[in-house]
Amino acid sequence: MISLETDRLLLRPYEPEDFEPLYEMFSNPEVTRYLLWGPRSREQAVESLNKRLQHRDFEPEGAGLILVIEEKSTGHFLGEVLMKNRSEEHRLGELGYSLLPRAQGRGVAREASIRLVDYAFRDLNLHRVEVRMDGRNLASQRLAESLGFRKEAHFIKNEFIQDEWTDELVYALLAEEWLRLSGSASSNE
Repeated sequence: MISLETDRLLLRPYEPEDFEPLYEMFSNPEVTRYLLWGPRSREQAVESLNKRLQHRDFEPEGAGLILVIEEKSTGHFLGEVLMKNRSEEHRLGELGYSLLPRAQGRGVAREASIRLVDYAFRDLNLHRVEVRMDGRNLASQRLAESLGFRKEAHFIKNEFIQDEWTDELVYALLAEEWLRLSGSASSNE
């Protein structure tokens, strides 16, 4: 099992006790607005937690790490960050994140993403990491750009999400770009 730390945050595997904050996060329409699915029922949240309890390692392809973002000073659940194993052959990962509304706007997603992307390139030896997002999600676009990701694709109305056609954006970053941006020392911001 993998746990990562930053100055403020602990990124750790899900535990059964994380059900209530997970349900609070994914039953909130504000949080799920730009996700592929809408707000979760309690039953769907149980299924989500069970899935997350299985995602404790990056292997195999199609799986990935899904880690709770916990505030170290309080032990509070703030959200999650994930690195999906999109392709072993191409050493491709996909970064994702979701936060409780009370954690948004505090640099939490950025801090957690920096740590996980650094781990993906340095420890998992990924060649490329992508972030895919709903084209209306301006906060996610700003986050990806602040991490050094570049926009590579803008697909017009290619996904039918929550009863409407939406655009999809794809941002990407290569290992050599990350190492240049972050310097030779491991980033633990």
